[in-house]
Amino acid sequence: MHVHTNMLIQRSRNRSQHVKIAIFRAYCICLYGVALWTHFSSCTVMKFKCCYNKCIKKLFEYRKYYSVTEMLLAFGLPSVDSDSQL
Repeated sequence: MHVHTNMLIQRSRNRSQHVKIAIFRAYCICLYGVALWTHFSSCTVMKFKCCYNKCIKKLFEYRKYYSVTEMLLAFGLPSVDSDSQL
């Protein structure tokens, strides 16, 4: 996910936030087989959650300590903890 986000940052610096959100949804959150994640440890899922949050902050140029919940609500993106499928 870090690799995909870094490529998006390089290629879409001058794009609007709406375009960045659409590209992020299509290119980075496209996770097939999420139902199989029950076999992963909680540590692995926590690492993915951290990666997901860092990538969104980096793409939209938010500071390190900015509220993740507020940011996800503003962009309409799902959280890792939500019941909706990423």
